[in-house]
Amino acid sequence: MLNSDSSASVRDPLTDHRPRARSGIRQSPFKFRDQSFSDGAAEILGMENVVHMGECQVGFSKGVRIAQGRLIEMEVDTIPGGPFPIHIDGEPLDLETPSTISFQCVGHVQMLANDVSDAYIMESKIYRVLDWAVEHQHILPHQRELLFSQIKKRVF
Repeated sequence: MLNSDSSASVRDPLTDHRPRARSGIRQSPFKFRDQSFSDGAAEILGMENVVHMGECQVGFSKGVRIAQGRLIEMEVDTIPGGPFPIHIDGEPLDLETPSTISFQCVGHVQMLANDVSDAYIMESKIYRVLDWAVEHQHILPHQRELLFSQIKKRVF
């Protein structure tokens, strides 16, 4: 469950940042409103497995939207093999089944978030150029590190 554009270090879990979407991940047949912090609605997202969660963390895939609303009830049937693993607001929990889970938005608070800044984007581009220079044997790896540290000190 989340009501912001990131959770458990998954930045923008509803957006696949690759040119084409990953095949095989099921999407809900329901229509959802755009996510908004101020609408009082929560998002229930699913991830197929730990690999899918990792892909979401780096922007290679997106979470599966399950539900959206101010009051959401989910019934979880008995799961063969034990408890049902879930994350609520980034915290892991083993849910005993069968269970009913109720989600209700009762308020919200502002959180500080480290947005991707222009400086971070520039830093990334500089490092890619230095990687290219090492790859093409224009500089040595230790020179890349020295150059990058000096650029960071003097530019950022």
